[in-house]
Amino acid sequence: MSDGPKEIWKDTPFNTPLIKSGYENPYNPEDLRALKSNPEKIVRVTEYSGFSEDRPFLNEYRQVMDTLRDHYGFTLPDIEIVNYPNKIKDRVKTYVITDRIHGQTLAKK
Repeated sequence: MSDGPKEIWKDTPFNTPLIKSGYENPYNPEDLRALKSNPEKIVRVTEYSGFSEDRPFLNEYRQVMDTLRDHYGFTLPDIEIVNYPNKIKDRVKTYVITDRIHGQTLAKK
């Protein structure tokens, strides 16, 4: 077993491996990654059954981000959302890509 970062770029929409980001989601440690070629780009990876460009949570996610930015003055990175078919039939992976934010997290503040 390798001590290096787990590279998961195969079967993703990226031409570079995804590596550990240094952030951790206690509920799913695999979901927060960074691009190996540009570790300042953070990628959240989620997987769902079925395929739909218009997932309700994605619209809600964008609305929350817009509200935090427009009404409360938070400086937030732009997000890009990419849906990509998984090898497993009727499954899709969704990648939410943002710039890395340096400093304390909201949870720590």
